Amino acid sequence: MSGRRTKALFTRGAANAKTRKGLKVADVDTLILHLSPADQAGVGNVCTSSTAGCRATCLTFAGRGGIFKAGETTNAIQERRKERTREYFADRARFVGRLWDEIHAAKRRRTRPRPTRARWRP
Repeated sequence: MSGRRTKALFTRGAANAKTRKGLKVADVDTLILHLSPADQAGVGNVCTSSTAGCRATCLTFAGRGGIFKAGETTNAIQERRKERTREYFADRARFVGRLWDEIHAAKRRRTRPRPTRARWRP
């Protein structure tokens, strides 16, 4: 074992401005799985029913995911989404196992009973 910590698949709700509101208003802990849309990661298509219009207006480029340095076409957020998507296509069973483990870890972290909601979004 290399001793390196595995990067989490989910973004915790408290780290996202919109889902943070759920913690305040409804006491719901949200886990978000951000993947690269359509075939952007170059390994498969996670949005098999997407259209050209859908891809052109995809929310993957909204917020911090759409902020690029001058002259660049990607950023750390987009690259991490591509990593997760590649991991999914490389070994789906392992990926789903990690999702399961992270959901249960989030449930154990709760200090008081509250719902935990997992959400997928490219």
